[in-house]
Amino acid sequence: MKRLLRFLGWVAVLIVLFAAAGYLFPKEITVERTRLIDAPAKVVFAQINDLHNWNSWATWNQIDPNMQIEFQHGGVGSGASYTWSSENRQVGSGKLLILESAPYDSIITELHFMEQRPAVGYFRFQEKEKGTEVTWGLHTNLGNNPFARWMGLLMNKWLGADFTKGLNNLNDVAQKWQHDGTYVVEPVTIPLFHYVSLRKQTDMGQISTEMGAVYGELMAFATRNNLQMAGFPYAVYHQFEGTRVDMECGLPVDRAIPPEGKFLCGTFPETRCAGVEYYGDYNQLERAHTAIQQWIKTHGFQLAGPPVEVYATDPQAEPDPAKWLTRVYYPIR
Repeated sequence: MKRLLRFLGWVAVLIVLFAAAGYLFPKEITVERTRLIDAPAKVVFAQINDLHNWNSWATWNQIDPNMQIEFQHGGVGSGASYTWSSENRQVGSGKLLILESAPYDSIITELHFMEQRPAVGYFRFQEKEKGTEVTWGLHTNLGNNPFARWMGLLMNKWLGADFTKGLNNLNDVAQKWQHDGTYVVEPVTIPLFHYVSLRKQTDMGQISTEMGAVYGELMAFATRNNLQMAGFPYAVYHQFEGTRVDMECGLPVDRAIPPEGKFLCGTFPETRCAGVEYYGDYNQLERAHTAIQQWIKTHGFQLAGPPVEVYATDPQAEPDPAKWLTRVYYPIR
């Protein structure tokens, strides 16, 4: 009996010493890994900012293919989140929230895993000559639990390995997007602006010809009224019916003036949109529209207005159609 009591006493002493030593270890832990991704910052940023894409590169998302995921607020951008649950103990259940999203600079997340304290994750992006340098980090407070602090000693090794693997996966996915020419659809906001415009119906095959004439009229109207251009020409496509299109061509201008005859004048309100940057001939713009329409459906958004095309390149100044930039926007809610 005395031996047993002595043994139990030593066990108690060891437990106390173990716990006491735990308090000597750091209370806060930061794990960080960096890798150069062979793709532009915009492509890389989209893989992280859009939580729908995490299944293709994030280490833990690939452990259990049967993991149940639900997205909130479209699952993209600041304020978006997703919750997951899995019977696999390595995956468990939790929630990931995007606290801040600053294209194409940084993303800050908050991770809730099982019953543990929330951890703050972050991604930093820096465009380099040969790609994008991405830093993935996580900071957590282990609290006053000495056993958690002992585990904290291993976090850099365990979690760091997952970060490294995830960044390698991210490189592969981003490279494939770049190689395949996958459109980067993202939430954007069109700022408020004043405009002058003309609205008319025409046949699909006559759009380019009609646009040239309409923009000529708008430029002449702006000159007569001493208006300055405040942006690129744009077109709003109100309705398609068979081969006919109801379109409104406009010019952003520096101040508001009253409508005059057939010329529409007003203020375009600040509008949240799903947007794509398309480079190429106008005849292939339909592909950009299709990409946005599919993205809206996948993310559970609803259309809030007709599509808008902004023509950021003057074909008369740039003869190479491959360099023509058109920004395509779909208002969403």
